Amino acid sequence: MEIFVPALLMGLAGSFHCAGMCGPIMLALSSGNSFYSGWKGRALYHFGRLSVYMLLGMLAGMAGEALDIGGFQRQTAIIAGVFMIVMVVIIYFLPVSGNTWISSYSSWVKGVFASLIRSKSKSTLFFMGATNGLLPCGMVYLAMVGSVASGSIKNSMIYMLVFGAGTLPMLLGISLLGSKGLKTARIGNKIAPYLVFALGILMIYRGWHIEPASCCSR
Repeated sequence: MEIFVPALLMGLAGSFHCAGMCGPIMLALSSGNSFYSGWKGRALYHFGRLSVYMLLGMLAGMAGEALDIGGFQRQTAIIAGVFMIVMVVIIYFLPVSGNTWISSYSSWVKGVFASLIRSKSKSTLFFMGATNGLLPCGMVYLAMVGSVASGSIKNSMIYMLVFGAGTLPMLLGISLLGSKGLKTARIGNKIAPYLVFALGILMIYRGWHIEPASCCSR
């Protein structure tokens, strides 16, 4: 179970980042979709989002298992930790100009979301959540990197599910508290990179203490 603690902490830390990116969506849904204001609507929306995270975890787990077959789980965990540290520095501290294909993809996803939000159908809330899960997000990608070192496809999917669960309190708080919750989240976003940096160190430490695979163990 300890392998999922970083996922939960990353979700909680990443939820401050999510607030800036997804907070306005939560406010728009709360004001424009009466069904979403109920718990059933919120459950459908976030179920769709977490389902996509688990799908991404499955893909990451497939890559992780391929590396583990070669006896590289220890190296994978260390590399994942280093990559998390590098990425959090790039995302939070370095001014990076917008990438054309990322911007185009993001615009396409937002266009799909906008078409769904105009619908009054209850079932579309699931697909709206799934679409939200497809938005380009550095924190989601960092969680996927962490899930690669979880050891199996199943664990990787659970890792991403736990990560997504960690983002729920913040996003649900914004939908309930409105702009006050969004302002609080933006303040908390200032500490998020340092928490993720610490998780990268934890990942490296964990990988360093994984017993090297024996050539005859399989």
